[in-house]
Amino acid sequence: MPKIGVILLPGILGSPLQKLDGTQAWPVHQMGATNPINVGSWYTAWFDKKLQWFVDPGFLPSTQVIKAKKERSLTLNSYIENVAGIYQDFLNGLIGRKLVGPDSKELKLEADSYSVFVVNYDWARPVMETRNDVVKDTQDFVNTYKCEKFIYVTHSMGGIVGMAALLDPWVQQKCLGIVRVACPVVGAPEATARLVRGILPGDTMQSGIASTMLGNTGRKFSLFAACLPGLASLLPQWGQTRINMDHVTAILNYHFSNDTNYTSPNDNEDASAFKFGNKHLKSLIYRFGENITIANELMDLLIKDASLFTKYVSSITLSGKKTLDSYVVNASPNSPYINPTPKWSQDGDGTVPFSSQGCFSSREIYVDGGIDHADAFSDPRTWPHIIDAMNDLIKKDAIKNMMDDLKKKMD
Repeated sequence: MPKIGVILLPGILGSPLQKLDGTQAWPVHQMGATNPINVGSWYTAWFDKKLQWFVDPGFLPSTQVIKAKKERSLTLNSYIENVAGIYQDFLNGLIGRKLVGPDSKELKLEADSYSVFVVNYDWARPVMETRNDVVKDTQDFVNTYKCEKFIYVTHSMGGIVGMAALLDPWVQQKCLGIVRVACPVVGAPEATARLVRGILPGDTMQSGIASTMLGNTGRKFSLFAACLPGLASLLPQWGQTRINMDHVTAILNYHFSNDTNYTSPNDNEDASAFKFGNKHLKSLIYRFGENITIANELMDLLIKDASLFTKYVSSITLSGKKTLDSYVVNASPNSPYINPTPKWSQDGDGTVPFSSQGCFSSREIYVDGGIDHADAFSDPRTWPHIIDAMNDLIKKDAIKNMMDDLKKKMD
């Protein structure tokens, strides 16, 4: 059996970023699982300052990815550096051939030889731009470790990046398939809700960190979302919830215009965000509109090639946690007032509804139990399903090769 490469594509926020001058932008690889305070000024800087770590004066992304590195310890065990902590247990178990499920049963990848790696990507930039880097890094890994074929295992936004990479002919030739976990394929209504009210602390450590660091009010969060094309790709892209320029204008006016009736909730940092956003409101509206257009064009491209993904993609859908199934922002003619209409269900992972997770796939695996979106790889309950999906791809390829050999003999 030929050597297989297993390549993890992390979710949004799951890849560390730095500015073009090498200074920190998003040091997720330095955040410990139990003590995430190892991020210095991320906890002390206000949001207008944080935004400037990501974008240039024209509000265009000015970041670059910090690439993962494969290392070998003194005990000769391989490990991967520059990776977010939420993936380490899964990766270390897979690399060391010691992955164990929640029932203490060994989880084995049915390949005689395989090598594991992580391809980080710049999630702040447009998906079609960053996927070019992903394809190149995939080629480098496959060639360096002499892998005959490879599998993408993806989390959240990584699934969208993986599908975009699959549009490349070389990837189609070498990729056995994509195992997509908790992917917001057609967006997440929760992303729209965060533009309005910010990130709720939630009931997990990761959601609390995100709320503190990226915006516990819609005003703070919107500063990031307006300027980062990658974030825009997670907004709803389907039906009546699909975000457009009218929605963007209404939301930003609600937060930053002189006429707004939204006051800062006894929060000096929020007041500072208002001052910054008010000063640059016109530019923010323009930039956000451009990013929404880029995101919509990407979705139209993926829809066009939907049949390709039903050939390659297996989706692992998390459910059992209260999730926004819809969040319609009515762009009121009396701007800056908005009238959001939320609709909740239990079919999701707290962030992405199951209806978005399962799109464009040949096989959909449901994992109930209320696993949180951020815990998709740190919760061992998903691991048996990830391994099973990868083994299914490996078996299908083996059968295909056997049939091809048989046909050649008969010819």
